[in-house]
Amino acid sequence: KIATGELEVRVNEVEILGPCSETLPFDVETSTDTREDVRLTYRFLDLRNKKVHDNILFRSEVVSYLRKKMESLGFPEINTPILTCSSPEGARDYIIPSRKHEGKFYALPQAPQQFKQLLMASGFDKYFQIAPCFRDEDARADRSPGEFYQLDFEMAFATQEDVFAVAEEVLYDTFTKFGGGKKVSPAPFRKIPFEEAMLKYGTDKPDLRNPLEICDLTEFFSDVDFKPFKGKPVRGIVAPGCGKKSKGFFEKLLEYALSIGMKGLGYLTVLPDGSFKGPIDKFLVPEKKAELNSMLNLKTDDTLFFISDNIKVVNLLAGQIRTALGERLEIIDKDRFDMCFIT
Repeated sequence: KIATGELEVRVNEVEILGPCSETLPFDVETSTDTREDVRLTYRFLDLRNKKVHDNILFRSEVVSYLRKKMESLGFPEINTPILTCSSPEGARDYIIPSRKHEGKFYALPQAPQQFKQLLMASGFDKYFQIAPCFRDEDARADRSPGEFYQLDFEMAFATQEDVFAVAEEVLYDTFTKFGGGKKVSPAPFRKIPFEEAMLKYGTDKPDLRNPLEICDLTEFFSDVDFKPFKGKPVRGIVAPGCGKKSKGFFEKLLEYALSIGMKGLGYLTVLPDGSFKGPIDKFLVPEKKAELNSMLNLKTDDTLFFISDNIKVVNLLAGQIRTALGERLEIIDKDRFDMCFIT
């Protein structure tokens, strides 16, 4: 026994039961920089990486906290079945063949929707679970292929505001505890109508830490003789101070715009004398320039970017440009969490 109270074992003899290969497939300390397929093949080594190890323990802490929080609000935890019938929710089902009934199949639940509604109809006034959801879809930046877990809860005879109140308390407390000291928007969270979110932010899950907003310039350009905008919706984004950026900044932004399917990216920059500079300047008569300046309250070195395409994709493209501008101008406040509901 050593001074710290720990035990130290003195080894007299060592017998090697399984020899190790001369070199490991990757350095454990830097396994997160290795190709994913190699990491998964040697998952037992990857899990020894401190970051991976800590992430798993962090998830355990968050889930434990969520359980205690929901229970403190009077929600019982009830687990719903995993083998069920098909109930599509926007993705393909995972199908499990029945051993006893040839030609019959189970489906893994995309969400516990039917079961939790059954509970509410059976006299349970509320419920929650950390629900596994199985969806046969491709991986994306915001999608986990195969399965993921969600905090799922249901309330009987509740109003929309009742549900919002529970979500606000749970999210605020959870992000405050585990958010690393970042500021969390307090309740009540902003409520943004879907149409407004799509127009202002180009997405139904906006990053409100980005101060840039999208404006609708369709009517403004209705009497402007500029062929690329004719008969199409037009969106604009004012980027304060962007006029000070180098030519390379605009060229790289144009490259990004082309990479996401845009045919170009028009813009106007406000000069110190109030005039405009940019590819679209020559298509605007003085009266339209004055109208644009007044409408958007443009200032020196502001740059107004234009996005125009068919109605199905114009908002999505504008949203991607908004995000790209926020990141490249480094104006996204990453020291806070800004919550909202899309209604």
